Amino acid sequence: MSILLRVVAVPLGVLLIGALFQAIGSAIDRRRYPPPGRLVPVQGTRLHAYSEGEGEPTIILESGIAASSLNWRAVQAELAQFTRVISYDRAGFGWSEAARTPRTIDNLVSELEKMLDSLEISGPLILVAHSFGSLIARTYCYRNPDRVEGLLLLDPIDCEYWRTLLPEGNERLAIGARLSRRGAWLARVGVVRFSLMLLSAGARTLPKLIARMASGSGESVISRVTAEVSKMPSELLPAVRAHWSRPQSFETLAQYLSRLTRCVDEIPYASLGHLSLIVISAENATESEVREHRKLASLSSIGEHVIAERSGHWIQLDRPDLVVSSLQRSYRVSRKPSIPFL
Repeated sequence: MSILLRVVAVPLGVLLIGALFQAIGSAIDRRRYPPPGRLVPVQGTRLHAYSEGEGEPTIILESGIAASSLNWRAVQAELAQFTRVISYDRAGFGWSEAARTPRTIDNLVSELEKMLDSLEISGPLILVAHSFGSLIARTYCYRNPDRVEGLLLLDPIDCEYWRTLLPEGNERLAIGARLSRRGAWLARVGVVRFSLMLLSAGARTLPKLIARMASGSGESVISRVTAEVSKMPSELLPAVRAHWSRPQSFETLAQYLSRLTRCVDEIPYASLGHLSLIVISAENATESEVREHRKLASLSSIGEHVIAERSGHWIQLDRPDLVVSSLQRSYRVSRKPSIPFL
């Protein structure tokens, strides 16, 4: 075999083996981790919705920018003891199929509306949203004021920061989108799956080396995924790893990062009237984030701002008790028609 042929054949063979490894792994994942909820047809794709409990109002759980319904599992089980609770995966994440439309706030809210219509849920609703999900929840409230009884925002995105982003910040977003697209390519040839398998087995050196080779001097998409799922309950991690071994998760994240500042610009600081509103900040939130959260709380005449002690950004994972107690308090008062919600 000539040197030139060897140079071409060896990398091609590795890629083919990696693609076969990915295909087999994906087939095994589909058998091992079937969707626990329903796949609901919405705008040319299917969204995964997981429902627990019975009663009204219905609590809708809206995830952060690249998170799934699994982030809410512990909180959802607690809340389902006193009312109906629905978590879902936005298109491209979790068990949902890939998105068919651009990831604009208008499209994201339309998909939520159509999913709820398909589930025959018109209200009353309490929306619980984490981080980026706050943009979707707020817009839903503006578009459907008669359906929403309450709104709980967990460490919501700092809109003012993203609206006034400096050029270097935009460059970081662009880099993040490029790395996410690179992550999709690596997932197609099994590199992400192999790295996550090694991490789950306790290996550290080789996954870090692969991550460094994948991202150059930038932050690795693989490292970010690992950090994102590190606080999840251990029994859920295999399903999370399966989701993030798929190219579509990285492709969808790239779309979100590419449109993030435009998504923020779509949301007005319009009044929410007398809507019951609680905004909870992480204990380590920056001064800018706290100012933003207070501003959001002031959008309602009865808005409330709370600092979650002993919690970072993932409040539903660090302080599920605070999320549950806030909603239990709100739910009980909402049952009394003579007393305002909250």
